[in-house]
Amino acid sequence: LKMEQFESGDKDLGKKRQQFKYQDRVIYEWNQTIDEVFVYINPPEFVLPQHKEEVKAQLQPGQAMPEMDIKITSSHLTVGIKGNPPFLDEDLGGKVNTSESLWYFEDDEIHISLAKIYKAQTWTC
Repeated sequence: LKMEQFESGDKDLGKKRQQFKYQDRVIYEWNQTIDEVFVYINPPEFVLPQHKEEVKAQLQPGQAMPEMDIKITSSHLTVGIKGNPPFLDEDLGGKVNTSESLWYFEDDEIHISLAKIYKAQTWTC
């Protein structure tokens, strides 16, 4: 994936989300700042924290609660439901500091924050 240096006029670069689509379906949205890349994913409703009790009530004996399985390495991101193939399995547009990168749920989305090792480089989708 191609990386470029920030232009001095790119102050608004991190504000607008870009969409990554496959067969006209939005797989994820993303944006970036000089320091970080942010990825936003709409997960299946059954993994959202507010649906935990409802899902738990529907489980069969021996069935485990569905959990997100998100792995961030220095150059790769994998996102899926534990025990199933990942639905996102991609090389990143640059190197990340894994100890400063994280993910969390917010506003019914998965937010993934990737801390760039090489600051001031733009990533392409």
